[in-house]
Amino acid sequence: MKILHVITSLDVGGAELVLAQLVKSLQNNAIENTVVCLLPAGKVAEQLSELNVRVVSLNITSALGGISGFFKLVSLIKSEKPDVIQSWLYHANFLASVAAFFTPVKKVVWGIHSNQKVSTKRSTSLLIKAGAWLSRFSPKKIVYVAESSKAVHESLGYNTEPSVVIPNGFNVDLFRPDGLDKQSGRAKLNIPTNKLVIGCVGRWHPDKGLDIMLQVIADIQLAYADDIFFVFAGRDCTAENTDFFTLQQKCPKPEYILALGECDNVPELLSALDIFCLPSRSEAFPLALGEAMASGLYCIATDVGDVRYLTGDLIDYALPDDTQSLKTAIITALRRPEAERKEIAEQLHQRVNELFSEQKTTLSYIRLYQQLVS
Repeated sequence: MKILHVITSLDVGGAELVLAQLVKSLQNNAIENTVVCLLPAGKVAEQLSELNVRVVSLNITSALGGISGFFKLVSLIKSEKPDVIQSWLYHANFLASVAAFFTPVKKVVWGIHSNQKVSTKRSTSLLIKAGAWLSRFSPKKIVYVAESSKAVHESLGYNTEPSVVIPNGFNVDLFRPDGLDKQSGRAKLNIPTNKLVIGCVGRWHPDKGLDIMLQVIADIQLAYADDIFFVFAGRDCTAENTDFFTLQQKCPKPEYILALGECDNVPELLSALDIFCLPSRSEAFPLALGEAMASGLYCIATDVGDVRYLTGDLIDYALPDDTQSLKTAIITALRRPEAERKEIAEQLHQRVNELFSEQKTTLSYIRLYQQLVS
């Protein structure tokens, strides 16, 4: 079987990492993969190339480039003759479906990883609306990463017949409680081993709510002074980001807030934490939260998307975009006895292992492709 994946970007992001993980698993199951990226190739393209996966960048950076990229994609589909075209995210979903119309390949599967009705980008909002119309004609299946995402898009008029929900899967061999030494992780970050460490993993974007987290930290530090270190890892979580730096400096102890930027070794980073916090305003099925759970961390999260389903109502939840609610959830977690936090963390780890492993997700995709091809 041959799958042609089409994705908007190959920079580090949730959908991009899920794609790389899935392709690796599909390769191990003797399924051939080619990955097409609409934008210039990013870091995830390097990971794919290391797996001997062919990566083609259409280098679309302008309207004129979009026309050229479209014809390149049509030509590529004709030459590759894939059994299935699997697209990821709105721009790729739209372009892949329209391109497939001009080829003999009609088995297109959309991947939707968002549960928002509108986007901060006008072009994306227009594509979300256009997708509702196009969904009546093109995709054989629409794979939603979360039930909340499915509900939102079907309320917008997306065709219900092709709907399938396949949650993100997590590499439970890579992310596990005994995977790495906590002291080693702390040493690399220059954090004393006797401090409590709370961490967030995510890019600097309004959806991720990291600005809310920094506002809450200002209050938490007044109460806990020298007791807690806070760690931020993700694209643009750096001192060079004026918005991040300004909020960091408003905190009583800015030196206790580490801004690491994009992280190349997330398992090692998670090993240094005691508590993981997801302060997002919007999520569907958050990858970072599942990885923290698999790593055996106690977690705090906003009640967005399928977070309650992922965590099984085991954790302290906060309302999205609400500083007081997030502050209360963090303080509640801090006041729990350490033994209680560890017990809950173990339950979270077991939940990911049993319900949301990478193997389960891969098997769901393979069954879907086989169903389309047979």
